[in-house]
Amino acid sequence: MVIKVKKKELISKLAKIKLFVSDVDGVLTDGGLYYNDNGLIMKKFNVKDGMAVRLLKEAGVETAIISTDISNIIEARAKRLKIKYLYTGSWDKEEKLKQICSDLKISAKNSAFIGDDVNDIGIIN
Repeated sequence: MVIKVKKKELISKLAKIKLFVSDVDGVLTDGGLYYNDNGLIMKKFNVKDGMAVRLLKEAGVETAIISTDISNIIEARAKRLKIKYLYTGSWDKEEKLKQICSDLKISAKNSAFIGDDVNDIGIIN
C-alpha cells in the first residue's frame, strides 16, 4: 500500500517527534540468527542505523529500544549507540513506552515507533 503525504505535512509531523523507539530483530538487524561454532547466537547490525540514531540525537530526539528478546548483544549495541532507554524481555511494549514518555514528560503522540512483527501491533496502534 502506498500512502501519499504532502511534503509540508510530513515535515510538520516529523517536527513534533521527540522520541524515536525501535524494536531490534528485523528492524535494527537483518532478522537472522547466526550461530558460532560454540552455539552462541550472533546478530548483524547495520552501521547506517547507528548513524541514524546519532543524527536523531543531534536533532534533539531521544532514542529508545524496546524488544521482547533478552540478549547481551542488544545491550552492547545500545551502549555503543548511547541509547539511554533500553528495555529487553518486554512483552508489554506499550507500558514501556508510557514509562519513557512519563520520564521525558512528553505525550506518546510525540513519539515514533518502528517494528516488524505481530508483537509490535499494540504499540503501533
